[in-house]
Amino acid sequence: MELFKTYWGWKPIQFLNSWFSHPNFMKDFENYWGASCRDFPGDFRLIMKLAVMGKSFCVWNKTVFGNQNLKLLGVEQELRSLEKLGDNWPPFESEKERIKFISSERWDISVRIYENLPLFDSC
Repeated sequence: MELFKTYWGWKPIQFLNSWFSHPNFMKDFENYWGASCRDFPGDFRLIMKLAVMGKSFCVWNKTVFGNQNLKLLGVEQELRSLEKLGDNWPPFESEKERIKFISSERWDISVRIYENLPLFDSC
């Protein structure tokens, strides 16, 4: 699977493309945007709305989405511990399913991390 990166230019808030992979992202986005529109009504308060959304997404990223690098480390540690059960091979069906799930999770997190790598050096 090839992932294409597009440079969209300056971003008023830090936005991670991998947030779209979270099942609750769009609902939370709508809630944050609705709250910022209530707090700052009118067409010409876009910067204030974006600032409120930026703060909301900062909290959301830390509490809901989480640090993907730490998640990847945890998944890899669990996968290694399952693989160390090599004395019990062939594994039970539940172990096979867990290994398959963890491997899939590792792939998903790796893709999320890759999506957020910078397009070019900032130098």
